[in-house]
Amino acid sequence: VDLREESHGFADGIPISWHGPRDWGNIGKNRHAVLRDEKDRLHHTIGQAITLYQQEKDDAVLPVRTASVSRVQTEKELVQEAGLHYYRITATDHLWPRPETIDRFIRFVQSLPPQAWIHVHCEAGNGR
Repeated sequence: VDLREESHGFADGIPISWHGPRDWGNIGKNRHAVLRDEKDRLHHTIGQAITLYQQEKDDAVLPVRTASVSRVQTEKELVQEAGLHYYRITATDHLWPRPETIDRFIRFVQSLPPQAWIHVHCEAGNGR
């Protein structure tokens, strides 16, 4: 289960995310608009040199580098390519999810078989 509202994916296998203040780059957008933004951003990186900023778990920032992108994937594509199931909830970091988002998640959980295991992730595991 992917809870991230902010646009993210993979560029040549490297996990990438578009950063905004408080991780609110897509705040106010509905689910469809978030997924469209993500797909558009990923598609527009193909053939481009992108700047990569990387932060370690201890908040140390690694040297900035650039990479030329030849292939992109959404997280859904990567997960399904590995033979796993993927479910996306577009939840704004640091805020309560919209009521319809909560209802959607409840329906998802109710649809799972009794012994199902799920892995839930957001960006840092703290905000959602």
